[in-house]
Amino acid sequence: MFSDSVILYGIEKLILKIKDDYRKSYIGSIIDKLTHWFINLLNRSLIIQFLTSQIRPEDSAKNSSLLTGLLGLRGIYGLLKKIADFIIGNSLIINFMVKKDINFVLFVLLVISLPLAPTSLGLIISWGIIVLTLLSLLHKGSTFKYPKLYLFFFLSFMVTIVLSQFFNTGPAESLSVFIVYMTFTIMGLLVPYVVRDQKRLYLLLNSLVLTTIFLGLYGFYQYIFGAPMDEAWLDKDFSSTATRVYSFFGNPNVYGEYLVMVLPIIFSLFYTSDKWIYKIIYLGVFAFGGANVLMTLSRGSMLSLAIAMVILVILAARDYLPALIVLGLAGSSLLPESIIRRILSIFAGGDTSTNFRWSIYQASFNMLEDYRITGTGLGQFKELYKIYSLHAAKSYHAHNTLLMIYIEMGILGLISFIAMMTAWTRDIMTTIKYKKNNLSVISISIFAGLIGCTIQGMVDHIWHNFDIMLMYFILLGLGSISALLAKEKGEVNHE
Repeated sequence: MFSDSVILYGIEKLILKIKDDYRKSYIGSIIDKLTHWFINLLNRSLIIQFLTSQIRPEDSAKNSSLLTGLLGLRGIYGLLKKIADFIIGNSLIINFMVKKDINFVLFVLLVISLPLAPTSLGLIISWGIIVLTLLSLLHKGSTFKYPKLYLFFFLSFMVTIVLSQFFNTGPAESLSVFIVYMTFTIMGLLVPYVVRDQKRLYLLLNSLVLTTIFLGLYGFYQYIFGAPMDEAWLDKDFSSTATRVYSFFGNPNVYGEYLVMVLPIIFSLFYTSDKWIYKIIYLGVFAFGGANVLMTLSRGSMLSLAIAMVILVILAARDYLPALIVLGLAGSSLLPESIIRRILSIFAGGDTSTNFRWSIYQASFNMLEDYRITGTGLGQFKELYKIYSLHAAKSYHAHNTLLMIYIEMGILGLISFIAMMTAWTRDIMTTIKYKKNNLSVISISIFAGLIGCTIQGMVDHIWHNFDIMLMYFILLGLGSISALLAKEKGEVNHE
């Protein structure tokens, strides 16, 4: 009936007539050319290539001036190798340390002692690891190859750290912050070359389990017997007598950030272990650490850990999703009222902690109006804040990691960091397809912990504590090597 309709036949002819006249018109020709030009421009865009995988964005990164410049250094590789061989050949101590991979021993020591040792000792150990690793790479070589896109943005981020010093006109102590940033980023870059294989990866992850036990024991001691409290940690609208545990970190929020990073990894060890005795140990340590997160009374840590665990369970351990839901629902009846009130205050707003942060954010945005392009330079926030804060709350940082990166390192620093994390996430996500691969679960757990900590960085500056910053970049490196090992094992199993 509809096909025989004179009205519909007339409308169809009219539409065809308009389309034909449009194609023949001068305006239509111009619009078609502009559309074709714009589509071609999008197709050549690195962002579109990355999102649609029309072509591999790694090829664009590989051909970038930054990476081709590094490849140009191959000309001096031979000279550097000769120097390294000379040093190793003429020093019994260095020869022993390189051959016995003492850099890995130092690395385990660094991870275990991270919460206990001062930053200065961490820097010294880090530089020992860096020097020994570079000598080993020159002497022995390495089979690990960084994903080109991630390497490009990681190096871009390091370049912005260097550039920030050129725009830094502050006091001399800003140099110490620059040294810390460069040391810890270089350390994170070299982690895959230190760990190298599955055996070392598991040994290192189990050292995190051991450290968490020590931290948790001291945390419980503080909760039972009390510990000195800074008035700034206590929300007067919530409780002026509560004990917030901080273990060896000296700050409950910092302790919470550390646990958010490591607890998903401990859960993945529980999930992938095939021996019940180990499962019981890992689950006990995980529960132990989770209780410490609650005892920090850090709302950001509680919420971030919950998000991290949801990410891990959905992506790599879906069979535990019902248990996660039941645990979440049961929490309201199992947790003490004081902790429940603290959690619910996240959504209430208007407390002293929230008002404190909003006043700092306002002053930080005022500062950005003058430094949004170049940034203030590392270590300058504390001094400049006095000028821009007016009557706002006293603070040493902006209580937001992305905001601090933007303020101190400018727009290039912010963009390179976001791009670096996006490229790293993409490499981790490629391991999901290797189901029943334990290394894939480990890789996802590292990702979940870092994302959770990064989310907490939306309400706190997680790098203000240099121990957390070092652990952050260590986990970036561990994520890269675990992803590579997962892919290698997955491809072998699919052959």
